Amino acid sequence: MSLLGIVHSSGHITDNIIHVDLEQYNSFEICSAFLIITPDSHAILDCGTSNDVPTLLTYLTSKHQISLKKIKYLIPTHYHFDHFGGGWSLWNQIKEYNPDVKILTTSKTKKQLQDPELHMKRAYRTFGKMIGEMRSIPDKAFKIVNPNEEVLLPGFTDTQSLSLVPSPGHCEDHVCPTLFDHQKTEFMFLGEAAGTRMHSQNLLTLGTSMPPEFNYATYIQSLEHLIELNPMNIGLGHFGVIKGTDNTLKLMKKNLEFTHRFRTYVKEKFEEKNETRWIVEQFIENELEGRVETSKTDMRFLTRIIVALVYGQLIDLGFRDPR
Repeated sequence: MSLLGIVHSSGHITDNIIHVDLEQYNSFEICSAFLIITPDSHAILDCGTSNDVPTLLTYLTSKHQISLKKIKYLIPTHYHFDHFGGGWSLWNQIKEYNPDVKILTTSKTKKQLQDPELHMKRAYRTFGKMIGEMRSIPDKAFKIVNPNEEVLLPGFTDTQSLSLVPSPGHCEDHVCPTLFDHQKTEFMFLGEAAGTRMHSQNLLTLGTSMPPEFNYATYIQSLEHLIELNPMNIGLGHFGVIKGTDNTLKLMKKNLEFTHRFRTYVKEKFEEKNETRWIVEQFIENELEGRVETSKTDMRFLTRIIVALVYGQLIDLGFRDPR
């Protein structure tokens, strides 16, 4: 762990939390999942694509001897393919060991997971065959809760609770599964509610303005609320863990600053030249230094991501129509 509390490796983050590098796209440090553990039951937070599920299960069962019989909940941060696209596969495999396992989520996420066709068509345009397979999930798989509703995982102490903190903006259904202990925020899985981290040595992030649902005003409002919760530890969907309240707040506030700046940048560049690819090229040339470790990054992959981030801002600004 660095002086800034940055954790890249899989393993225990706290006594209650295990971090898993899903090795998404056959690469390290792309996408994270987490496991909440109690003496009596466990909950998996996100699972990646259908291609990532074997990696997740193999790691949990072989490295930590996790009993699949004790998995009570599968909890997505949101419906996107790279976070819970493999949810159908994970549920089908876990229910062979625990028939009562449920996908614990909100009605908004359930609706999206049951009708993934349009999302997968859009995802394919950016990521191609890497998106895996995403199938509809039956009603019986779900336990629906309201945002902020207290969830008591069997084995919790009297001081512990879990809730899905609403954090729309990246997309409409986004939530942050959050573990509270003694009324303090012990661990918050941010998913994509505070940017994506692509630098191993600092707390700077890129944005998450993916089309077509990104909403700038809602994203900012959500992030400001998450900052108010003062999390002791945070997990990032992309990627890793930040430990220590000073560090978590620094990263989140820096993403708040970046989101304001990125929107202004896209708007100003669009007014100079109405061409998405040109805006992307300008951003890569002038704004990436110190924010992304380009020497360790597949630039073709990164370019596809930034194209999507720029396009999401343009849609929200009213300069482009969703496709």
